[in-house]
Amino acid sequence: KGNFREDSDIDLLIVSDSFKRKNLRRRLEILGIAAARIMQPIEAYGVTPHEIESPQKVSFF
Repeated sequence: KGNFREDSDIDLLIVSDSFKRKNLRRRLEILGIAAARIMQPIEAYGVTPHEIESPQKVSFF
């Protein structure tokens, strides 16, 4: 958004074929576990290369 503050989180878009056949909930679980290990305020989203190339109308990006 461009409103960086000291308490802002880090937004990441992870693009990987590993997310194929995983629903949104499972993707968020996987990325949440990884983010917890880093111990930084991270908000990560996981998508496949195909989803980047062909975004749906309901997509968040």
